[in-house]
Amino acid sequence: MKKIILLFLCFILTEVALGLTCKVKNHLGSPTLFINDKPAVPLIFYGEAEKMDSDSNFLNQAKAAKKAGIKIYSFRVPFIWKTIGEKPVYSTLYVVNTNGNYYAQLDKVIDNVLKFDPDALIIPRFYLHPPIWWLEENPEEKMMFSDGKASRICIASTKWRNYVKNSLKEFIKHCEKKYGDNIIGYHPTILNTGECFYERSWENVFSGFEKPLEIDFANWISNKYGSVENLSKAWQNNKITFDSITLPTAKQRANSSDGFFRNPVTEKKVIDFFEYKNFLVADTIEFFAEIVKKETNRNKIYLAFYGYTFELGYIHNGIQITGHLAMKKVLKSENIDVICAPISYSNRRPGGLGAFMCAADSVRRAGKLWINEDDTRTYLCTDPQQKGYGDLKTLQENLWIYNRHFARIFPRRMGTWYMDFFNKGWLDSTGIWNHISKFHKIYESQLNVTSSWNPDVAVIIDERSPLYLSCNNNLTAPLYSGLRSQLYRMGTTFNIYLLSDVLDGSVKLPKVNIFLGTWYIEKSERSKLISALKGKVAVWFYAAGYMDETGLSKNNISKLTGFTFKELKNKNSQIKFIKNKKWNDNLTGNTFGPVLYGGMDITNVFQTYYQEIEGGYKKQWAVIKKKRVIPLAVYDDNTIALAAAKYSGFVSVYCGITGLPAQFFRNVLKNAGVHVFVDSDDMVEADNHFLAVGTYDKKTELINIGPGKYLFNIFEKEKLLPVNNVVKDKFHAGETKLYWISVNSIKK
Repeated sequence: MKKIILLFLCFILTEVALGLTCKVKNHLGSPTLFINDKPAVPLIFYGEAEKMDSDSNFLNQAKAAKKAGIKIYSFRVPFIWKTIGEKPVYSTLYVVNTNGNYYAQLDKVIDNVLKFDPDALIIPRFYLHPPIWWLEENPEEKMMFSDGKASRICIASTKWRNYVKNSLKEFIKHCEKKYGDNIIGYHPTILNTGECFYERSWENVFSGFEKPLEIDFANWISNKYGSVENLSKAWQNNKITFDSITLPTAKQRANSSDGFFRNPVTEKKVIDFFEYKNFLVADTIEFFAEIVKKETNRNKIYLAFYGYTFELGYIHNGIQITGHLAMKKVLKSENIDVICAPISYSNRRPGGLGAFMCAADSVRRAGKLWINEDDTRTYLCTDPQQKGYGDLKTLQENLWIYNRHFARIFPRRMGTWYMDFFNKGWLDSTGIWNHISKFHKIYESQLNVTSSWNPDVAVIIDERSPLYLSCNNNLTAPLYSGLRSQLYRMGTTFNIYLLSDVLDGSVKLPKVNIFLGTWYIEKSERSKLISALKGKVAVWFYAAGYMDETGLSKNNISKLTGFTFKELKNKNSQIKFIKNKKWNDNLTGNTFGPVLYGGMDITNVFQTYYQEIEGGYKKQWAVIKKKRVIPLAVYDDNTIALAAAKYSGFVSVYCGITGLPAQFFRNVLKNAGVHVFVDSDDMVEADNHFLAVGTYDKKTELINIGPGKYLFNIFEKEKLLPVNNVVKDKFHAGETKLYWISVNSIKK
């Protein structure tokens, strides 16, 4: 009996010592948020609690969120830097008036939230840019740009990292000691808008010319190559030593030897530099995460903005300058639990997409929780500079948008924080929160139900190949960013993976695989990929496989795709579909070119326009007609631009430009036996039990649900029976509806 009592006391003491715990764990096959060892709904309210003293926007919306079932709040707090000698205590940007209490300002923000809700679960977000006085005393630690300007901090700075380490430790200790029973995780941020990509990336400049970066680059190169002999061979420089390594000049970064591409052999230094710069951002995130995990005894979650591979494809000087091309490293970290990003800013309006910025399913596959930042400019937004991001006019349009966004995350069991951007009261609406409460109830009811998310299609994006591109967005803007306008409208749902997950065997390829990038792939990897594709369909785009470790060659494209090519020069990027009922249904005679997202004034369904490259593609490749080749589209000189063929056990489709229309993808899917829900350019998201359909225009949608099933409209509580497996449902322009897919037990 004494032993039982002692064991019970030990258990109680252990529970008390642990306090509040929050982790991301596998639950029924999905990364799931666990709070105090119980699965929790990852729906969150984000607002500006710092301003609670001056206005009521945060409080009003937080109260509404709580009523809707939301228990987690995220908000910015001032990060307090550890004092040095007699220096005044600073948060990141301004002096803290403490009267001896260094954390008074931080405490005030959190205390105000806890006065409203003592049981609040909190995720503080804070910036780790050093205080102004520190930068003034350490100007050599700033980031330097190609135009001679300096800004913020060089994240390779050892001096800054030491200051961060000491300050972050003290910060977390204080938070855990005083608020450990409320804080479930920490969200440190850095660089541009706190989203972990280099400052001024959107401008026509290059970052990274400061001495701390050069020192760290040399150390990284030393670790990569191990010996001067290996380095000199890789860089084709017999005079190079680890001590003589310099940063590439702006001219070296801007220029490339082969049009859109860098030569993997002769331009290895610049390629290595961009690999390093992306590694450095991921390494910095890991550096913060390790500190947080250690100071919380691994009992709180760590969140990071990262991996905007699709969205940053528009960066003028190329996505390789941003630092967001090392997602694989981030996903391998045991210290990072949650990856997050805003919903794509392109095509946000009713009838639009709500696309992911990231390879979200690789995040899920790695056991991390993905969280969308839903900063929708709601119908309450009156700022003309902000309203264009969606242009919502009514509450009803707003609710349709939220239906669409919920449909993206729910089948995958991912999360969202609903954000009142700029503390404008954009979520101060009973109608909005009543609707979000319905999402919460749906999600909560399915927490202990295994997700049936398992699409027959994968979109596979390559984060390594852009390191080998010239510094512009001619290829990535249409293929990584613009093509989403077509992919999300091909009538079915799809996984989004990193190519590296395919190459290392982390994912098993489905029926149809659409490869974005894949410009650089090594010989051994090419063999693995071809082997993994047996029995599948692969869709390739412009110059897929063009580069490997030995150089650049159209023969490399042939080895990957199975076609033989003729090289063309300075061709435009539009193609024309030719007659072929199987592949080109509803396309014969149509022209198509790579698309870019346009301004909010563009009224077509995709909100896009055709890309124009001055002088055309410097190099382009036409498929040579052979017996097994099926021509599908031609360039303006009638050479083959798009073709299909059987190759090495799989069906290979090669497109000589950086895009294809949604209708063509639908035709490919049908040929491969993939279930297509709608034969229109409307939005679909689904698993085996849940379906969302969103339309751009007013229409009666024909929804193919397959045999033996019916639809149940979740919010309208309406049962919809099919005729010949097709459900007809009327939609308003811009409406998104949510359904349960149910087994039809009615006897015919």
